[in-house]
Amino acid sequence: MTPKISFFDFTLLVDEQQFELVFTEGEFIDFPDVGSSKFVLYRLYGFFVELEYDVLQNHIINKIVFQGQNKSVD
Repeated sequence: MTPKISFFDFTLLVDEQQFELVFTEGEFIDFPDVGSSKFVLYRLYGFFVELEYDVLQNHIINKIVFQGQNKSVD
């Protein structure tokens, strides 16, 4: 079993290691299409990773790693 990794430690990994963790341990959330891009959102160990795919060229063109906010809904 892969140990959990912190947000900070994840950001220090090289892209290939980040992608491996996202694809093997991440929980798929959503994938809206916007023009020739597809944005795929994953939850991983309490933070989020959004990958932008260029659909025409079939490769990842951007990655955003961010922490979610716990907000209560009234």
